[in-house]
Amino acid sequence: MKMVKVLLAVVSLTVCCAAQQRDAGGVHAPTVALERGRTVFVTSSCHFCHGVDLTQTAMGAANLMHSGVVGADVGGNILGPIVKAGLPALQTSMPSYYEMTPQQITDLAGYVHYLRQIGKVAELMTAPLPGADVNAGKDAFAKGCAQCHTNTSMIAEVKRGDAKSLEQRMLLPEVAKPKEGVALSAAGQAHAKFTENASPADVSNLLGYLQELK
Repeated sequence: MKMVKVLLAVVSLTVCCAAQQRDAGGVHAPTVALERGRTVFVTSSCHFCHGVDLTQTAMGAANLMHSGVVGADVGGNILGPIVKAGLPALQTSMPSYYEMTPQQITDLAGYVHYLRQIGKVAELMTAPLPGADVNAGKDAFAKGCAQCHTNTSMIAEVKRGDAKSLEQRMLLPEVAKPKEGVALSAAGQAHAKFTENASPADVSNLLGYLQELK
């Protein structure tokens, strides 16, 4: 039964996001700007140590999928200085990319965040969720979600389907999907940032609270 649920989640995620195209240069992106970032990621050989999906830790490289540093970054404000300075003291001796332009840094950071977003959605959609702390979920909703969503609107969302479909819409709503020629709104950015940094407990708590609203 557990395996069936996992398979259903994977199928559901594939229908929602479409299968990500990959090649030797990694995961293809849906916009020109993100593809520029992929080019920087590949030509700078980031994928050799961090992997095409950010989870590789070759020679002690950081797992960027779960890095708090990457999660805190906004538009390259943290990643940029690290990339330009390099990390010579690490086992990997990450080189300095001092010649990178501000645009390349922005593009690279955007692609890394895109990989984190789609990677975390896949991870969270198939992860076993712990028991929900409804009070923690209520607090998280009040501090974040309530800036855009009302209880009434969320009740309607809950009634649209089961818990798994609600989780999918929470982690990757239309507003958070990158589209050519369309800048992410503040709401889209907030959803993307939540998904990048959410733990299974965070997801479970929110789902538990939302399901109690109905």
